[in-house]
Amino acid sequence: MLRLARYLKDQLDRASLSVCLNLAEGSGKTSTKDRKRFYEIALASHRETQAILELMPQQNIELDRMADQLGGGLFNLIRRLKGGGGKLKFSTEWHLKKERTDILSKFLTILFFLLEVDSFV
Repeated sequence: MLRLARYLKDQLDRASLSVCLNLAEGSGKTSTKDRKRFYEIALASHRETQAILELMPQQNIELDRMADQLGGGLFNLIRRLKGGGGKLKFSTEWHLKKERTDILSKFLTILFFLLEVDSFV
């Protein structure tokens, strides 16, 4: 089990939850601009979780690899939205939904792993 100072574990929990919630909230937005804004917040929260993971005294290579893949997926999702404006077309919406689902699935895998992180004072 990985150990982390309580204040870092609390921040890790908040940042991890922020990724999931901003992906979910962004998916409910109909305009590309609004959706992109929530996905960018999710990416920023993801970067925060990566920074906390780097502060851990013991590293987990598999967790780092999954976190890097997730960050790349979030970045690509945002990049695909940058070109569009206004409402999303159905075909674009379907591809983005699949991509977002894949990203959320990977992140939840990481989140479940992080639930195993023990905190100490």
